[in-house]
Amino acid sequence: MRKTIEQPITIVQSQTQQTQQPQQQQQEEQQKQPINKLQYVQKLIDDNKLLIFSKTYCGFSKRIKQLFKTIDGVTPTIVELDILDDGAEIQSSLSQISHIRTVPQLFINGKFIGGNDATQQLHSEGKLIPLLKEANLL
Repeated sequence: MRKTIEQPITIVQSQTQQTQQPQQQQQEEQQKQPINKLQYVQKLIDDNKLLIFSKTYCGFSKRIKQLFKTIDGVTPTIVELDILDDGAEIQSSLSQISHIRTVPQLFINGKFIGGNDATQQLHSEGKLIPLLKEANLL
C-alpha cells in the first residue's frame, strides 16, 4: 500500500492564545488550506535540520543512508519518494529547489548540499562532520 506524506497540524493553545481567538482562528484556517507541493517540500526542508530525499531501490540513496548510519548521534529524516503516492510530484517540486532531478538529495539546515557523490566527497575531505556540528546536529 502506497502512502502520501501528510502535513502535520499541531495547535498548542496557551493562556495568551485563548485571549487572541481571532488570531487563533485565522491560523487554524490557514492550516486547513491545502498547500501546493512546492510549499510542502520547502516546509519539509525548513522543518528538518537533516533531510534526505531518497528512493528505496536506488544504490546511491542506499550509500548516503549507510554513510549517516556510521555517524554516531545523527539521524536524518528520510523521505522515500518511491513509496509515496505523490512521490513523483514531490520530486518534481524538489527539482525546482535544488535544480537537480536525481536522488538522493541532502539538505542540512535548509541548505542543499548535494547528492551521494558530493556528500561522500565532503565526508572524505573531513568537511561533513563540521557542517553537522555547525547545524547543531552533533
